[in-house]
This record gives sequence, structure tokens and C-alpha cells, in this order.
Amino acid sequence: MVFQDWQSFYVLVGTAAATLVGLMFVAISVGSRVITAKDLPALRVCVSPIVVQFFSVLATSAVVLLPTLSPMLLGILFVVAGLISCGLALAGLPVMRRSNLDVQEWTWYLLVPGLSYLLLVGTGIGLLLRAGQAPSGLAVATILLLIAGIRNAWDLVIFRLLPRGELPRLDSAGDLSPPGGSTATPKRRADSVPQPSKEPQADAASRQSIALSSSQQADVVRMIQDAGLQLRDFTWALQPSRYALIGPPVSALFHTRTGCFFRFEFTQDARRLQRMSVFIPRKGGREVTKSAASWDDQLAQVRQWLGRLQ
Repeated sequence: MVFQDWQSFYVLVGTAAATLVGLMFVAISVGSRVITAKDLPALRVCVSPIVVQFFSVLATSAVVLLPTLSPMLLGILFVVAGLISCGLALAGLPVMRRSNLDVQEWTWYLLVPGLSYLLLVGTGIGLLLRAGQAPSGLAVATILLLIAGIRNAWDLVIFRLLPRGELPRLDSAGDLSPPGGSTATPKRRADSVPQPSKEPQADAASRQSIALSSSQQADVVRMIQDAGLQLRDFTWALQPSRYALIGPPVSALFHTRTGCFFRFEFTQDARRLQRMSVFIPRKGGREVTKSAASWDDQLAQVRQWLGRLQ
């Protein structure tokens, strides 16, 4: 048996992969209530590769532990499985290009799994040629697939499947329309822009939300109108903060035509919450992060972002 000395290793990684596959089904079931039809293409790109990665580790462990397979048959199986897996990874490229993924996401969703599948093909060729390092190559491929799957599953649960309270869309009159297309619109308050002294303090952990108030949203709406952009091209959303994985959500403004966004983030130091702006300035551009001393300062950054969208 070629992998006789590797039995404990493959029992361990196979058990881990089987457990993680089960947890993926649980996560999808829990998050299904916040998945909409427009999320399905992106989720196929995210969920299917993760399941394939865990299943590849599980199937590899099961095949390796079979005592009756010859090295030649194992080599053929690994070459075929690696080529099929590479094909499945490349099949998602068109949707990934439309999803505005950053460099880190491209690395973990495509590059690392693709390298693992190529190692799987190389292991099969090595077994056919009786190469002594073939088992080591398979172990490296298995570990990479397991790490990539765990990382991508965490990213999926935190940033895509957590409940996201959707804020109102902007209608043609500049008012904030509630989700679902209801004709009733909340009355916009005319209170002034909050001054720096009114910034949220460090006790925000007891607050349910650090999202923008209706008056702050109205400030952004007026800024969009002043920039000459179409209000129907913008959508509000509530999303988990990138600086606090478990905590109150923050507001995000999406430009649906380009896929660009502006997130009104907060990061906390020893004294108070500090405003942070996280945005993509133009289609295909890189994500930018800037600190803001006050709401007025953040509004100026929103104005610059809108100017680049033009």
C-alpha cells in the first residue's frame, strides 16, 4: 500500500472535512432567510468551491485509505479528479469577474485551490511514474484545500450570510423608500448635521446600531443630487462591521451600475469610536480606507467618492 504510513494523517483530515461539509449545510440553512435572488450567482461562486474543496479532501482521504487500489489506478484517479476540479474552478471565472472581488478573494477562491488541484494532478503523474515524493505532494494539496475551505467558509458566513437589515432605497424624488417598494415614505427630518461633540462614544457596545441616522442619510441624498447622479442607481444596506466581527451593523451605500460602494465604518480605540470610510472609488478600482475626524469630514470624503463615480 503506497500510503500505509499516511493513514493517521488522512483519517484526521478526512474527519475534519466531513465535519466541515456538514457545518456548511447548517450555515446555508441558517442564512437562507437573508439570501435573495440577486445573491445567488455570487453565492454559487462562493459556496460551490468551498463544498468542492471539502469534498475533495474527504474523497481523497477515503480513496487513499482503500487497501485494494494499485498505484497506477490511484494515479489515474488523481489526474482525472484534479483536471475536473480545475475545470469547475475555471467555470466560475465569468461570475467572479462581475463580483468585484479584491486581490485577497481572488487568491483564496481561485489561486490557492487551483494550485492544490494542479498538485493533485502532479501527484497522479508521480504515482504513475513511481516517484517517491508523490505522497508528500498529495499531503500538501490536501492541507491547502482544507485551509482555503476553512478561510472561505469563514468569509462566507461573516460577510455574506449574516443577517443584513436592508435600509430604504433612494427614490426619484430623493426620499428614502422602504424595502419592498412600498409607496409610504418616512418624513425626512430637517435637523442639522451632527457636530463632532455628538460622535458616538465608547459605550456603543450597548447600542443596537451605529448606522447612519435618517438625517445623515438625507445629507448623503442631497449630495448625490448635487453631483448630478441618478438616485435610482444607489441602494442603502446594513452590513457587519469589518472592525468588529460581532457587534452592531454599519451603513453601506452601493452604486449598482458600477458595483462601487462606500461603507460608513467605525473603529474603536481606548477613548471613543473613530469614523472610518471604506470605499471603492471607481469600477475595477482598489479598496480605499480613510479615517474621518467628524461627520463633516466623512461627508467631504463622500463628495470626493461621488465625483469619481461621475
